This record gives sequence, structure tokens and C-alpha cells, in this order.
Amino acid sequence: MSEPIKKVDPLLQKAAQLRKAGASWKELARILNRNPRTIRRWATERAAEWQQAEKQASTGESLENHLENATLEAIHILRTLLRSADEKIQRDAAKTLLDFCHSQPKVPQAQLSNLAQMVEGLNDHELLQLLEEATPNSSSRIELAPLNPSAESHLANDAATGMDHSSSSS
Repeated sequence: MSEPIKKVDPLLQKAAQLRKAGASWKELARILNRNPRTIRRWATERAAEWQQAEKQASTGESLENHLENATLEAIHILRTLLRSADEKIQRDAAKTLLDFCHSQPKVPQAQLSNLAQMVEGLNDHELLQLLEEATPNSSSRIELAPLNPSAESHLANDAATGMDHSSSSS
């Protein structure tokens, strides 16, 4: 009988997922705001949990990636068929593409406006955190360039004095 699946620590799961995707220990440390040695210890001292996290990440991601890739490939083929010499093939491809497009969920304009208002006041790090929470299985990752030292000290001074520049333009 197999071992029951236990819930894996989300931070360890993220580390295992990123490591499996090719991130270095140093990159993991920067992304997770942990010491590289700490993350390496997780992989050895909590090996069973680490392996479970890797397995969960690869299983979920591979199925999701396969479905996404198959969809993109099908759309590409249908778009190629739109240029066929046979009008019946063109018509059928166009109908299939339109049916697919209309089957996708629509986001009402009011929801888009609410979302725009919600994210308007967020700084870059808050926005990235929100995106990561909204797309936990995404294979793409957005990275922020580190601030230069003068900008970092400027922001630290502003934070200490209570100034907020998130809504002002430079």
C-alpha cells in the first residue's frame, strides 16, 4: 500500500519546483529570501518531503503544459488551414477557431475595471506576489531587476519618514 499524500510546506514546494526547473541554489535563495545553505538542507534533511514536492510539481506541470502546448499547436494548425486552397477547409477551420474563441470564458468589463483599480496602488513586489499567487503552476516567471544602491537607500529613507511614491510618476 502506498504512503498517503501529505501536504507539503508551500515554501519547500516552491523551492523544489524551481530547483527541478533548473534554478540554482543561489537563485532559489534570492527568490525565497532564504540562505542557500538552508534550502540545500531542506533537500537533504527533508528528503521525502522534497521528493514529494518535486513529484507533485512535475505531475501537475507536465499535464498542464501538455494541454497548453496541444491547444497552441491546434490553433497554429487551424490558422495554417485558413490559407488552404480548398474553401471548404478554410470555412471549417474558421468555424472551429471561432467556436473555440467563443467557448473561452469572458471577463465582464466591470470586473476588469475593479481589477485595474485594485492593482493600481500596488508596488512592483506586491504585484509580483499577487501574480504568483494567482498563477501558482505557471512555468513562466517574472523577475524584478535589483534596485541600484541609491534608489534602495532613497526608498528606505522614504519608508522611515512615511513617504510613499507608489502613486507618483518619475
